[in-house]
Amino acid sequence: MALQIAFPEVSDIRLIHTTSGQRYVFRVDYSGAPAILKIVKKGLIDLARVQREIEAVQRLNSAYVPQIISFGLRKVAADDQVFILERFIEGQSYREKLRALAIQNVRDVIILIDALLYACRDFEAAKIVHRDIKPDNLMIGNDGKIWIIDFGIVRHLDLQSLTADGLYGGIGTLGYAAPEQFQNIKADINVRADLFGLGVVAYEALAGFNPYLRGLHSSQAVIKRMETETIPIIAIPGDTSGVFGKFIASLIQRFPSRRPQTANEAIQWFEVVKQQYP
Repeated sequence: MALQIAFPEVSDIRLIHTTSGQRYVFRVDYSGAPAILKIVKKGLIDLARVQREIEAVQRLNSAYVPQIISFGLRKVAADDQVFILERFIEGQSYREKLRALAIQNVRDVIILIDALLYACRDFEAAKIVHRDIKPDNLMIGNDGKIWIIDFGIVRHLDLQSLTADGLYGGIGTLGYAAPEQFQNIKADINVRADLFGLGVVAYEALAGFNPYLRGLHSSQAVIKRMETETIPIIAIPGDTSGVFGKFIASLIQRFPSRRPQTANEAIQWFEVVKQQYP
């Protein structure tokens, strides 16, 4: 009832996700079209992160990021809460796609990588780092279009970091976030961290498993693998020259200096890969 009072412009409100009672995500109808409504309890860090999330999407105006319809403060259950109303993507998450079929078609993975590389180029141009590229934050629209969602831990390279200095274990999703994120080496966190997450997703889609999580049961063991082990180059059907496998391997190098240094550099390399798959 409180939501209906606070948001008279939306209807058919359905909760689809909540995080520790601090952030709620609803599927709603807005002006006859589906939309996503996010509500975050107003706290100093939460508010700052939500403001960064909003600013990131506004800066981007990217073809790969759902646009925000409106945002601000509304009174929910007698308290002012931060809200974001954004476009809803009809389709499925890439995680759902992987659950349905662990190993994806090579050509479909090429399409995915291509879209994500250009999205990373948009991020780089806007001086932001998504920091949470993973299957759960990728959407495949019913029309096949690829989207990146959830900028909740976005890093603005031209703004002061919200993550405390010296916080080993930093921020990100275990098995997808680059080593420099967990080590909290801020000077190294840039587009190369997003390229790392992209590479892990691509590896998982082609191999059927996450190379950093497979067979491990503790966060410490995963972090140790990410910091000390080199993942074997994956054999990919049709990769007669081996350039595709080497490209994926370059994205998930544990040292950022050994990855492509810019999104454009990665795009140029991937153009060579695509020539094998006309």
